[in-house]
Amino acid sequence: MQNSTIAYINTNLPYYLFGQKLTNKVVYVDSGLTAEVLIENLRRKSVKYIFMVKREGDKWPIEREFIRSSMVKFKLLYNTSEVEIYFFVG
Repeated sequence: MQNSTIAYINTNLPYYLFGQKLTNKVVYVDSGLTAEVLIENLRRKSVKYIFMVKREGDKWPIEREFIRSSMVKFKLLYNTSEVEIYFFVG
C-alpha cells in the first residue's frame, strides 16, 4: 500500500501504517457506534483501507460487526486471529 489513506481501529500504534517512505495518510475514524456513521466518516476522509486489531484478551471491536454487516462496501484483504485489513469500496 502506497499513497493511500488508511484508517486504524483498536490500536494505538498506527505509525507503521505510514509505510516505508511515509507515503500513506493514516487517520483515526470514529464509528459513532453505528455502521452508517462509520461508512460516512470513511467516505469523508477518503479512506481506501481499514486496519483493525484484536488486542490479546479482548473481543473484536464493534466496527468489525458494522463492516461484516455491509460487506458489499468492503473487501477483506487479509486476516489472522488478531488482524484484519479491508479495502473500502464505499
